[in-house]
Amino acid sequence: MAFNISSLPQYVDQTSKTLLVDTVFGNQTATILKDAGSVTLGVKGQYALQLLSTDVTLQNGGVCGRSATGNANFSQAILTVHPIKDEQNLCNKPLENSWMVQYLTKGQTYTEALFANEIMSARAAKIAQESEKLIWQGDTVAQSGNTTLGRFDGFIKQIGAGAYINLSGATGSTTLAKLQNGFLGMPTKITSQSDAVIFVGTDVYNEVVLNLANLNIYKPTEDKTLYGTTGKLVPVDGLIGTRKVYFGRLRSYQLGTDLLGEEDKATMQYSIETQNIYMDFHFALGVVPVYVNEIGVATV
Repeated sequence: MAFNISSLPQYVDQTSKTLLVDTVFGNQTATILKDAGSVTLGVKGQYALQLLSTDVTLQNGGVCGRSATGNANFSQAILTVHPIKDEQNLCNKPLENSWMVQYLTKGQTYTEALFANEIMSARAAKIAQESEKLIWQGDTVAQSGNTTLGRFDGFIKQIGAGAYINLSGATGSTTLAKLQNGFLGMPTKITSQSDAVIFVGTDVYNEVVLNLANLNIYKPTEDKTLYGTTGKLVPVDGLIGTRKVYFGRLRSYQLGTDLLGEEDKATMQYSIETQNIYMDFHFALGVVPVYVNEIGVATV
């Protein structure tokens, strides 16, 4: 018995938007920011995010006269997206000498890719994983060249170059204690906001759960609340291995992608000249932290 693939469609010059969406928004951080409204679509090149802050001074209203104070402060953060691609050439010819020959069509021209949907879905998932890491650990200097992390500067590098809240004094005997002290070191006006979060690596989050177990503290972990505080832990794979922890508001983390342009697509195309099937992903991605002075950084 064998698979009968005679009725499968040929993947010639076929475009799939669904796979691309899975690629861009299939990673944890991008999905979190999208749900928080911190993703800008349709960005090509650079996009200016308009920022507004105001000053307020409450005065004695029981006297006549007027004493105006405070300003409305406008500023900008420039969000830059970068074109990214992942390309593969698949040739069915080598399959003639393996057990896969049973799936090849008759003749010497194979215009369809075997298990194309599975291959593209697997690659989309892998690209999402790599993009998750790039969003945080991207560094165009330290990772220069044609490497994944060299595509653009991620949140870690950009925040580190700004006037962030230094929580290096957040010490403790356990990872849990360090995070608790880091939370206490943040201004309450930031941690009390509804979109306040604590970004941690998945490895660090696992240590926190283990610390609780070792202390015989039994609490639900589904809500991911930092024990003893109101802080919400957000574990992401992009921070694995960095030991970095970021306290702040979701509004301070901005992500941009094109996703609306012609270049943003996943394609499968058969080449008559090379007899290869080209399976390509093209998209644009970039991040920028805003209100960096509201982001606290600790190393645990």
